[in-house]
Amino acid sequence: MKYRSKTDLSLVAQVYEVDEKRKTTSLEYLTGEEKGKTICITNPTLKRWWTPIDDEALESDDSGLKFVPKKKPKYVPKPPAVVEYEERRAAKINNNELPSFHEVANIFAEALARAQARSKYVMFHDGTTLWRKTHCIDVYANTDTAEKLVKSGLKAKPNKDRFRPFHIRLENKVDYEKAEAALLTIKKEEEA
Repeated sequence: MKYRSKTDLSLVAQVYEVDEKRKTTSLEYLTGEEKGKTICITNPTLKRWWTPIDDEALESDDSGLKFVPKKKPKYVPKPPAVVEYEERRAAKINNNELPSFHEVANIFAEALARAQARSKYVMFHDGTTLWRKTHCIDVYANTDTAEKLVKSGLKAKPNKDRFRPFHIRLENKVDYEKAEAALLTIKKEEEA
């Protein structure tokens, strides 16, 4: 029996051997680039991708039809909401309006106990720590410092560290200026 491929209409194969135990069929290609090659496929694959044909239909049909693959979908523009989200995400990652690590260290130089440039953090004498990340500055503060930062208009979240139980994220220049004013007043209070 002969079969025609559903994927390439010019490809014709003939049954070479049937294995009922394994439920496979061996086909030998009669046409195409792989003419004479034998392949072994399962019976469900044979039913799905090959159609049985008669010898008469094979002789009368010399149209040389080829399988035409589906066209690739045309470019679909991104929805405006997705474009806006990606722009916000890119702006957040490259937040240039916040000061760099060295600028933060210079601003608070007098109140610092330690400034570690390698891991980009600044630690104050009272234990408050500022971490400069790519898109924000995280402040881990003790209770007294956190109260003053919250009074300046920043939001504090709880933190697991018992010495610095509050976490404040500075994501823009306005937040940073509020924190800077609050932290510099703390420094002046310590000096007095």
